[in-house]
Amino acid sequence: MYDQNSWLHVVEEYTRELTMLEIPPDLSPSGLIELQSRLDRLYTKVRLEHCQLAAELARLKEAYKVKSKIYYLEVKDQARTEKEREALVYRRLCEDRYQGYELPEAVSILQGQVAFLETVSSLISSKAQRLVSVLGSLKLEQSIMAIEVAGEMAQARARAS
Repeated sequence: MYDQNSWLHVVEEYTRELTMLEIPPDLSPSGLIELQSRLDRLYTKVRLEHCQLAAELARLKEAYKVKSKIYYLEVKDQARTEKEREALVYRRLCEDRYQGYELPEAVSILQGQVAFLETVSSLISSKAQRLVSVLGSLKLEQSIMAIEVAGEMAQARARAS
């Protein structure tokens, strides 16, 4: 899990990198390959980071769940209603710390970080899909140009004979 300052830096970095990966309208074949390579590097980085945070979140949620059950057993005779017991359990969970944060807050922060990385991953995938469309357009354009050149050559031969 990132602390607040580090996380702001991560968000700014991914936002900047995604903005720089704009697909230009006049993309050349070499530009397409270079852009695919940059997208691939960024996607790999995001997925690895996502994997680490998602695993950390899963461990933290499991700890939260286990502690909730333990605390519930500890406070079950201290409250008259279920809502009161839940409040006592929550208060105890807030006393537990994870990287300087109350446990429920840490879970929430980590969920937000994982969700952000999922969104970045999705945006990269979307850009990659658009590049596939661009590649198809480039191939179609090349085929049309080849047909036009062949037609012009055939007309030139016909005039020459």
